[in-house]
Amino acid sequence: MIVNRKEIPKPGNEPKFSLPKIEEFKTSNSFNIIFVHKDNLPIIKFLYISEIGSRIDPENKKGLGNLFGMVLDEGAGGLNAIELKEEFQLLGTNFSINTNKDSTSLSLLSLKENFERSLELVNLILNEPEFAEQSFKREKGKILTSLQQVQDFADITADLAFDSLIFNRNEPYAYPTEGYPEHINNLSVKNLLDLYKDVFKKSESRLIVVGDIAKDKLGQIVDDKLVPLKNHIDIIGEEGSVKKDKTKIYFVDKKDSVQSEIRIGHLTLKRSENDFYSKVILNTILGGQFTSRLNLNLREDKGYTYGVHSSFSYHKYAGSFYVTTSVATEYTGAAISEIINELKNIHQGVTKDELIFAKSSITKSFPSNFETYGQIASNLLSKIKHSLPGNYFDKYLNKISDVTIDELVGLALKNIRPENAVIMVVGDKEKILPQLKNLKFGEVTEVGIFGQEL
Repeated sequence: MIVNRKEIPKPGNEPKFSLPKIEEFKTSNSFNIIFVHKDNLPIIKFLYISEIGSRIDPENKKGLGNLFGMVLDEGAGGLNAIELKEEFQLLGTNFSINTNKDSTSLSLLSLKENFERSLELVNLILNEPEFAEQSFKREKGKILTSLQQVQDFADITADLAFDSLIFNRNEPYAYPTEGYPEHINNLSVKNLLDLYKDVFKKSESRLIVVGDIAKDKLGQIVDDKLVPLKNHIDIIGEEGSVKKDKTKIYFVDKKDSVQSEIRIGHLTLKRSENDFYSKVILNTILGGQFTSRLNLNLREDKGYTYGVHSSFSYHKYAGSFYVTTSVATEYTGAAISEIINELKNIHQGVTKDELIFAKSSITKSFPSNFETYGQIASNLLSKIKHSLPGNYFDKYLNKISDVTIDELVGLALKNIRPENAVIMVVGDKEKILPQLKNLKFGEVTEVGIFGQEL
């Protein structure tokens, strides 16, 4: 059978799917819980979500929140770092802490029979952390090594520099969660202790639980095993402004690289219920799936890349639109030109067939977001992050179905702006600079891995 990849496949039958029941309740000791009962396996997924993210790192202490999260579980309640890890391992519990721009989450995946003891260990981490000097120095060293290694990876370098540039390097989302080396070097254990006492122990927290446990039983265990953090304070951020600077090209020199990493995009408004669903469809058509316009052009037609992707990305208080791809060095300038052309062409609208296929693709992939315990918890985390309504998941497919072709035209003009884009390239300067200058977008600026001008 011969497949014509230039023709959009016809959509098939819609799948039958039932969403898991989502319940929200508060325990007697004031923990707010979002809960999904799932009993096909005797396991429980648990998340403790704090509003402490790198977004609130103080000036000249970029990376504090991330280092705090890395040291938080390095010993607690009289157990040193090794003993604490061994306790989790003996229980068969996977435990981790993750810090991103907007939050810090303590996550565990536990056998049902060992959930209570696992929660006791989490309580020790939350309420009796050691912050030992030795652990602090070890984790600090890991971060500095990681930041040093970033320059060896063109894709990571492109992401870091791009974020710094679209946020102009001075906004809460501009810098990497890991921070800057010069800031990390100056951090002390006292900085972590101050963050713990003055902010972490007072910040709002939410719990997400997915697994084989009754709702009433869960409430009892949480009340019994978790001591709530008190003296609540609100951590409020400012919504990022959407700058409309003229398109500029920046590059990071990676000598002898055979490929160029390309990022093209700009800031948008933060996630909104008013146009979110239209954006999902618009992006699916433009660069969100294999049969997207961008991929059919750059991969299937021109052969510049193995794949190209676009996305609307959302932090809590800001959003962005971007296109990302990796191309052979000799195609750098041509690939950028084709991407810009596709961003302009989407302003002219989409076809009925594209709209139908995009809706079908989104509908068919929707159930896959709820297959595992971790996927369900991740979706619930998004619900918390963006303050989504209680019926968000129930109405998702209907909202997608209701989007019209006319809505997409105005949406594209407002939210995809090739005339206001940051074009970020990581590649061999000698080979890409002439191509970038020929694009006629004005000055081409060389920057470092954090977007700083050289």
